Amino acid sequence: MLKRSTCWLYLLLISCQSAPQKMLVDQPSSTETITIDYQKSIPELVKVPDSFYEKMEMDEWEKLTRWCGQFEDLSKMNSKGIGLFINGLSFQTRVFYKSDFPEVFDIYPVRSRLKVILMQAQKAKFYAETEQYDKLDGALDTLYQHYNTFLRRILSMAEETSLEVETD
Repeated sequence: MLKRSTCWLYLLLISCQSAPQKMLVDQPSSTETITIDYQKSIPELVKVPDSFYEKMEMDEWEKLTRWCGQFEDLSKMNSKGIGLFINGLSFQTRVFYKSDFPEVFDIYPVRSRLKVILMQAQKAKFYAETEQYDKLDGALDTLYQHYNTFLRRILSMAEETSLEVETD
């Protein structure tokens, strides 16, 4: 036991006696600037055409219009500053999910696709809050894909409904 403690004491003395080594660090000159090039491609989002409301014989679906506007605003933001905005989008998606849908769209496949968007918005919200920006970018891309899929389905249902009306 005595030998082990003596050995540790000896190592401690040797390490204390050695001169500290200086690490050389390259410092940028005063003329250099550090820039971060953040180029995120803006996703192409599906837009609801004005003819959609005419085909469905409705004045407007206000909650859908407001919700789509939030997605368009979100797609134009830098992912490093959108934590609060994603929180609002998540809340707005939940409100939209619980709102009354026109009868044609108040079916399980539409609601379930919207539920997937809600889940993906919450995932992006988590990544934004924990500042995991590399994962946030992937989550946002997936969120936009699900959003586009949802709107394409809504628009295709409107097209199907208008064709059924014309053939009757």
